[in-house]
Amino acid sequence: MPYNIYGPAIDGEEPSLIRCGDIAITFAGYSIIPLMMKEALAEILFKVQAVPGWSDYDMDALSKFIFHAFDTIARDADFKTNGKINVGIIFGGWCEKACKHRIYKMELTETTIPSLTEVLLQPGEIEVMGSGKAEAERILEGQPLTPRTIVGALKSVIDDPEVPSVGGNIQYGDLDANRFRPHGVIEINGNYVHYWRGLIDLNSEEFTNSTSLIPNIPHIDLAKIL
Repeated sequence: MPYNIYGPAIDGEEPSLIRCGDIAITFAGYSIIPLMMKEALAEILFKVQAVPGWSDYDMDALSKFIFHAFDTIARDADFKTNGKINVGIIFGGWCEKACKHRIYKMELTETTIPSLTEVLLQPGEIEVMGSGKAEAERILEGQPLTPRTIVGALKSVIDDPEVPSVGGNIQYGDLDANRFRPHGVIEINGNYVHYWRGLIDLNSEEFTNSTSLIPNIPHIDLAKIL
């Protein structure tokens, strides 16, 4: 989710861009709230104005802006669903002021009000959420936190029919400075190679035979990780 922060316009000139980047975002639970929030914020954050020396526009200020949108949408959804909502959203990006990535978690459950907490404050920490949280933490207990163990735990939870979840394919992305890079996932099934991005197989006939346009996003190979 890209954001652009502009300074004030001076003497009729176009406002200057003073900060830009991407917000990485993922969620678990009741999907309507994060999807509505992301749709609205994608338009709003595309052009935000700040006044240097008066406005805060670091990642902490952006997190409060995003939380206000979450809180507003959550309160409306809570009224319409009689409070039967459980949702967790993790988001973050590069903070120029702190010179590091800062990650935040927003939550709303049937028994709690919307909350905002900064997470992953120390190297080597992990934040797990969703219906498979307990099983994933059980699998990871006592193991070093590496891409292999983390992705392996996620795939085990997805593939386990005893764990209540929406299932689906692994979705992956990483933060590189102030940019977020989504990745597809390569899975080999017999002689066929799937290039998954969510529910879409980018190597399917729908994409390879129906258009001359070729999706070009990076992929991670599960066979090499696991």
